[in-house]
Amino acid sequence: MKNFSLLIILLFASLSLAAQKLPFQGYLEESGVPVNGARTFIFELPDYGWTETIADVSIDNGIYNVVLGESTLLPDSIFSNVNETPLSITVDTTNIGTVTLYKPLGLNKKNFELLNDTESKRGELKVDNSDAGELSLYGVNDSLNIRIGSFAGGYYGNLGIYDSLGVSNGFIRARSNGGLLQLNKLDVNGNFASAILASTNPTTSALLLYAQNPTNDNVSRMIENYTATREIFNGPVMSNNYKRSGTDWYDNEGRILAAVGNAREEAGDPEGGSGYVSLWGKNSFNAELTGKRWENNDLPTFQLFGNSDDGGTWWMRNFGVDINEAPSGYDYANLGLYNTDVGGVSQENVFITSNLYEQKAGGIELRDSIGTTTITLEGNTGIGNFQNAAIGSQTNGIVHLYGEDNTAIDNLRLQLEVRPDGIGSSFGFIELRDASYNTSISIDGSTGTITATGTVTSDKRLKKEITTLENSLSNTLKLRGASYYWKDENKSQKRQIGVIAQEVEEIYPEFVHTNEEGFKSVNYAQMTAVLIESIKELNQKIEHLEKDVAGLEKENETLTTALNETKALSERIGKLEKLLIQEQKVASN
Repeated sequence: MKNFSLLIILLFASLSLAAQKLPFQGYLEESGVPVNGARTFIFELPDYGWTETIADVSIDNGIYNVVLGESTLLPDSIFSNVNETPLSITVDTTNIGTVTLYKPLGLNKKNFELLNDTESKRGELKVDNSDAGELSLYGVNDSLNIRIGSFAGGYYGNLGIYDSLGVSNGFIRARSNGGLLQLNKLDVNGNFASAILASTNPTTSALLLYAQNPTNDNVSRMIENYTATREIFNGPVMSNNYKRSGTDWYDNEGRILAAVGNAREEAGDPEGGSGYVSLWGKNSFNAELTGKRWENNDLPTFQLFGNSDDGGTWWMRNFGVDINEAPSGYDYANLGLYNTDVGGVSQENVFITSNLYEQKAGGIELRDSIGTTTITLEGNTGIGNFQNAAIGSQTNGIVHLYGEDNTAIDNLRLQLEVRPDGIGSSFGFIELRDASYNTSISIDGSTGTITATGTVTSDKRLKKEITTLENSLSNTLKLRGASYYWKDENKSQKRQIGVIAQEVEEIYPEFVHTNEEGFKSVNYAQMTAVLIESIKELNQKIEHLEKDVAGLEKENETLTTALNETKALSERIGKLEKLLIQEQKVASN
């Protein structure tokens, strides 16, 4: 068995006793779901013995419309003595219940009467010679409350409403090109205090809100909602002959201060479109948030404007944020800060991007007053380039880091000098200064000189696992001092003295650093410790040799004494031999 449910029944239009028909609208569900399709309805008025069958009634999402009495006229006596009567409804042979029909409002002598009595008038009906008619309804104090009329002066119909004093509070009016609705309030002096105006025509609809301007006792347009082929007042081209919608806000002197709406491409690209928000100052444009419809994409832009014009009818931006699409398809953001001057002079002095050099990395560029980039920070490589503007044929790059008082005392200065005297004249220079601007450390790239004053922190308390270097002398003897010339013609072409990093790395890898490109450099300062231990080892060897020489000298002195004694003894023996020989000769004689 089908489970129909009948919800609220609505009645529209008035009952015509002559035609004996009644428009009827209802809502039908089947098993809790709105019915769609066609059904056969049987309507019955039990109190009058009236029945009518209407086949193939179209039902759309549960709603259906019929005219009771279309095939079988309603009884003449319906609602003659009552204001309501039951109506039974059957759908496809299933009785779904009974609803109550209420007597509709009609025009008869019991509820309306035309009077023209000035003592107690309630209604007046007038027709003039121009075929224009007018019906006026009055209140209990004989004040005009409603006036319905048709006018020969171009209007087709008009309904005016009035307050208890007969003062107009608004009207609904038909025109040859559309409708017009106005609601208004007058102040005690009879001036407009506020108003709402709605209008339509074949191509446009608008809703305007007005409020009183106390400075000149008049009303000013405050809010305007519209659908039209139009531009913002004193604003950019927004529609390009396409219908658009928007809302504009005004102050009480009629100046536009804000606008929200949709916008079309200005020219050449009818597919471009976006939302639009703008803010205005008293005399100029302040801010704009919109999509880049001129590029026919959905990417936004946000701009802040100053008072400088572009030499025409628009202002120039001093701040701008744009979302852009790279050729490979990814999106990135740019931020620009500008200096502007009247007449179209604009210079982007700060540029920040999330895609510097199309590398998907952040970057910052700072530029001087003529647009030359003097500082670049690259997020992809971590490189910072600092360059002063060119002066003649000389270009200098310099970085100053200042102390906490931010005075002219730069405690660190990094400088690159490129001089006009040609190849080999470029060099870097670093200075570290104390609080009194005295240079404590300087590194001169032109001469390779490092100059330092004061002391270098090497406190034992800051170190651990301290051990004495061993075999320093033998390792030092393995190092080779060399002279060489730079291959790079941009470096000094004078004969250089130093060591070869690859040779040092075989003995002391701690001294050698290899950069990302594979080039090696030597920390000459660390070699000092090795030289100190080498000298100490050499000194110990010398001390041992001195002891050995002293021992040999002492041993030599002892031998010399023994030799001298032996020599003296030999001389004495020789004398004795001579004496013995003489004595033997004497004895022989």
